[in-house]
Amino acid sequence: MKRTILCSLLILAFLFPSIALAKYDFEYTSTKQLLKVCDLAVLGKPIAETRQGDSGSIYKIAVDKLFWGKEIGNLDLYTSTGLLDVGQNYILFIEHDDDIFWIGPEWQLVDNESFFRVSKGKIEVPQRFTDLKNNISVSGFGKRVSSLKRSVKPKATVPAIVETLAINELIVKSDNIFIGKVLKVEYSSKVAAGSAIIQVAEPLKGVLDRVQIHIFVPQGVEAGQTYLFFRSQGMNSIPSRSNSVLKQGSSDYDEVLQQLRYPQNRDRAENVYENLYASWIKDSNSNNYPYDFAGSWITEDNHLAISLVNASEVRKKEIAVMSKDPGVIVFFDAKYTYNELYDLAQKILNSYGGNPASEHVPVEMTSVNQQKNLIDIKVLPKYLETASAYFFALYGDKVEVTK
Repeated sequence: MKRTILCSLLILAFLFPSIALAKYDFEYTSTKQLLKVCDLAVLGKPIAETRQGDSGSIYKIAVDKLFWGKEIGNLDLYTSTGLLDVGQNYILFIEHDDDIFWIGPEWQLVDNESFFRVSKGKIEVPQRFTDLKNNISVSGFGKRVSSLKRSVKPKATVPAIVETLAINELIVKSDNIFIGKVLKVEYSSKVAAGSAIIQVAEPLKGVLDRVQIHIFVPQGVEAGQTYLFFRSQGMNSIPSRSNSVLKQGSSDYDEVLQQLRYPQNRDRAENVYENLYASWIKDSNSNNYPYDFAGSWITEDNHLAISLVNASEVRKKEIAVMSKDPGVIVFFDAKYTYNELYDLAQKILNSYGGNPASEHVPVEMTSVNQQKNLIDIKVLPKYLETASAYFFALYGDKVEVTK
């Protein structure tokens, strides 16, 4: 009676994997409603049924007449086992479902309770359909569909990503990437998603609060095996049908893991820094860094190094969560905060930069060296030795004098 939609269908499979993939949310009462959401309306007959799991079957449909949609020969229709009788004629309203979790685009009924049996050229129409008379002829049904063609637009079908993505694109299009061991996986169909319990071993992009997660997975995932998982739309989808789950030990697994742990360009690190800085400025309502921030820089292997003063593991995790890409961050301990060194650098420049009273140590420039966690004081070469001794006596390891 009501339209089947994959999202709701998968929720049932997720919670109760042993039952049929079916969930209804809307009662159809007219042909027009069905035509708005279907890709095909045909007179067809199942000539074979092949079971695809506990609750699903693929019916080979011999198409006798097309009323709506593009010309098509025989087709494979995926629906609930036992729903259709082999050898019986039907009026079928069919959609081309290309959800990313299917192994490929699938022909499915728009609604498991909105198809009509046809006997001796007459159509058995459920009473709730107000625009069709019971026992209407097949030709009469065709005329009814033709009369609606001007008022009903064929639906736009957006295909899922089928191709294998390049590693860089796969990483960019994933919100979460992690290594996980499959503790349990159940499939109720050979063509659709299964539900799996994953033990997360290592988050590589995004942040996972739970060590164990329950997610939909595509076909082919095995219990007891370890995989790299790529997820998009948070954790709800996958960026590619073909290579969003990589098994440990495969060449692709090792290649992706190498790139995630040792990024080949600076873009990820730079993006994480920009995101963190924007969050810090927003939170503090000033241009100051956080109270414990000492510095940041991009390492030779393209990670974002962040140094902190007296930071706990909880504090580091807080920053990792804020970054949304913790796999690219490495933390270091530091002695002095950036704000402390910056204020002192300004004070030194104001006191010794061109000040006649300090001609024996005139300062050309000061800056905070975030990686070394000190102030770099630049002087003319002839003052280097004198200035080094002078400022070290005042500020110790907070400064370094260079020419």
